[in-house]
Amino acid sequence: MGVPWDTVLTTVDKAANTNEALLAAGCDWDCDLLPVYSDVGNPDTGAPEQTTIEGYRGVLRLDTQEFLGIVGARYVDISNQLAFSLFDDIAKDGDLKFTHAGAVDGGKLVFVVARLPNPITVDEQDQVAGYVHMYTSHDGSRTLGALLQANVSQCDAVTNVAMFGHADGVKIRHSGDPKTKVKEAKRVLTAATAAFSNFGEAAQHLAKRYLPYTEVDEVLEELIPNPKPKADGTERSNARAKKKREDIKELYEIGDGAALETREGTAWGLLCAVLNYNSHMRSARGDDDVAKQVTRMKGLWFGPAATMNRKALGLLLEKA
Repeated sequence: MGVPWDTVLTTVDKAANTNEALLAAGCDWDCDLLPVYSDVGNPDTGAPEQTTIEGYRGVLRLDTQEFLGIVGARYVDISNQLAFSLFDDIAKDGDLKFTHAGAVDGGKLVFVVARLPNPITVDEQDQVAGYVHMYTSHDGSRTLGALLQANVSQCDAVTNVAMFGHADGVKIRHSGDPKTKVKEAKRVLTAATAAFSNFGEAAQHLAKRYLPYTEVDEVLEELIPNPKPKADGTERSNARAKKKREDIKELYEIGDGAALETREGTAWGLLCAVLNYNSHMRSARGDDDVAKQVTRMKGLWFGPAATMNRKALGLLLEKA
């Protein structure tokens, strides 16, 4: 099956550094910031005249000549090579291995991914790998940052793991000063290592907690509640919510990895089923399977799937 971002990003497992990873993924390009114009009618003749819009600039990807977005005048676009150079220090200090890199939405978002050296062992057959995803944007939507994802074996499902209490990633302070750069690399690596260790403790705790079917239903109904009635009191259809709960319950019972001793009938097994659903089955918009998986992956990085995964972990830890 492979990790959920296999079809979204490019495999770069032979890359020794971020420059090689970006080159292998076709992300060794730059952007330029250009004035933004608008056609404004001449007050005397009514004819359209090209006028500069002050305070804004357009981001142009130079290799494809594709327009990526409009940003404020103070925005500074950092090249991919410069932005990800910090990741080389993180990877070197933590013995991480680069695995994937690539761009989504035409280059608006760019990622480099590296795997932590030591997986979590729930038992011999049930393991969790940790991946640091470093990202930057070229449309002003996100600052340079990093997030940690845990990848569960057997079903290859993933979830964000909070670093410094930030479930959807931490901002990275970019600096050209070597000492500041090393300090920032150590900060991110320390956060990722500690967060992954804490997630491992939670996984092992949940794997020991047997979950009766009545509690399974309670958790799923709290996780995916039926929609509230309309303002006039008319009931809304609960078909979609019910279908989601049924899909997750089926994954819990017969999904990939469901029969493992650590997952069958346990809180850990139900969490894995939720992660499996959001990683591979959750409905997503797109013209083809790849486009749908891009949408699904963005949801796992920053969107509703990440929120559901986080909520599921919290609910199950309360039960445990």
